Amino acid sequence: RWLYAIAYAIATAAAFKPRTVIVSGATGRTGRAVIDALLKDDATTVAALVRNESKAAAVLPVHSRLKTVVVDVEDAIALGAACEGADAAIWCATGLATDPEKLIDEVGLPVIAR
Repeated sequence: RWLYAIAYAIATAAAFKPRTVIVSGATGRTGRAVIDALLKDDATTVAALVRNESKAAAVLPVHSRLKTVVVDVEDAIALGAACEGADAAIWCATGLATDPEKLIDEVGLPVIAR
């Protein structure tokens, strides 16, 4: 099911060339797979949203069209600024928010969707 969501997001993003695509949860398994797929297209620049810069350096590829953006996805202002100028966004972040009653998706996804 998640592969379908990734394929759909990449196909949707393909309408914009050249393009910049935001990927949240970039250091996770799904985020890394999305980044690898996006970087296969020479017209795509990827902004990888990460919490932990050292983990990002350890797991993400070094690529001229990949930039790492350290951001707290629960901070609406910082997240909005990180998404500024992007043509598309793919949400791969998962887990609990600071408020244990909410998933991180409930907090950050509405900001990216704007």
